Amino acid sequence: MTTAAELLKTPVSINVIDVDAFFDDPIFTTSYSFKEADFVNGSVEIPISSDGVSKLKLRLTQAQ
Repeated sequence: MTTAAELLKTPVSINVIDVDAFFDDPIFTTSYSFKEADFVNGSVEIPISSDGVSKLKLRLTQAQ
């Protein structure tokens, strides 16, 4: 866990990997810099394909 203030300070590295029985295939690697609007919206969608059809959706929640 971390805080919104910490996430706003520096980009986050994101690695998407297809894990299966024989080989773990890297699908996508990027970094993302969170914005205040991401926390207001409660989520962010990051395109993971060149055509923008496939997206990685990150849901942002507040710990209780």
